[in-house]
Amino acid sequence: MTRPDVQLNAGRIRLQASVPTARFRQLRELRDVLSFLPDTAELAATGQFVPLVQGRVAFEVNEITAARIPLPQRLVPVILNNLGRRDEPGLAPNAVGVPLPRGATAAFVSGDSLVFLRRLATAARGAR
Repeated sequence: MTRPDVQLNAGRIRLQASVPTARFRQLRELRDVLSFLPDTAELAATGQFVPLVQGRVAFEVNEITAARIPLPQRLVPVILNNLGRRDEPGLAPNAVGVPLPRGATAAFVSGDSLVFLRRLATAARGAR
């Protein structure tokens, strides 16, 4: 992948990069789409973070485009698996698990900002 880019807007995340289309040639589900694409195409995934398990969130992908052409939703899991998605408990087929930074308990996009939350230590038991 070359020219990676991340955009945050209106609570959504858009990841994009230029990807050699040969990487996907072995996937029969993509053969018709690949015939219209150049040797290297801009691949973009748009979605949002959703809770997963402690220390992780899922980047749930709502749309993938190739050379700005929206791909059918049924192809999202196929593409994610080809890019290295690993199965884990609670992870939807159209999502990728993402580790949170140390100490963070959640992440979300607010407007054009990525926000991390962390759990504050509880007050001493005797204090009121």
